[in-house]
Amino acid sequence: MGKHALLSPSASHRWMSCTPSARLTEFVVDETSTFAAEGTLAHAIAEEKLNHKLGYGEITTECQDEEMNDYTDDYVSFVIEQAQLLTNPIIYVEQRVDCSKYVPECFGTCDALIISDEVLHLCDLKYGMGVKVEAEENDQLKIYALGAISMFGSLYDFKKIKMSIFQPRIGNCSTWEISIEDLLEWAENTLIPVIHLQEK
Repeated sequence: MGKHALLSPSASHRWMSCTPSARLTEFVVDETSTFAAEGTLAHAIAEEKLNHKLGYGEITTECQDEEMNDYTDDYVSFVIEQAQLLTNPIIYVEQRVDCSKYVPECFGTCDALIISDEVLHLCDLKYGMGVKVEAEENDQLKIYALGAISMFGSLYDFKKIKMSIFQPRIGNCSTWEISIEDLLEWAENTLIPVIHLQEK
């Protein structure tokens, strides 16, 4: 997401339910906290481990936190297990997706994006433990999915989208499915009208 972009996927839960909030918080500066730094580190370690598992490189970052080391291992195992359920899967790690077809100036990064013959599966690692995050009707993941469809839809005949939240520190692992038709209908009837309200 661009530093100054108005509508970020990560804040979509807020601006989808309270339209004026995007403008009201437009110039609020996010301050890095120890929790955010911890999450950033966990994602970096998980990225290296998953790439290594897929044969894309060596692990160069040593994890000093035993709990984080175990949880990121669990995440990698989860992604691999999900891919094995699909036909001819390809896993993209930390894949940037352009969502600007639906949300102006918008892009996001999928922690793990699994492309297969009929299923598109997004896996999102949430390392925080303060708020439980559900996959069902998750606006952020739906926007990411729209971006992924824009990128890969001409190459693959997707029938459905799967979205998973992996939140290991509170034992939360949830997966939700939606058809391509229902996702595009949500974009047309819910997402785009909210975007138009921001432009007024």
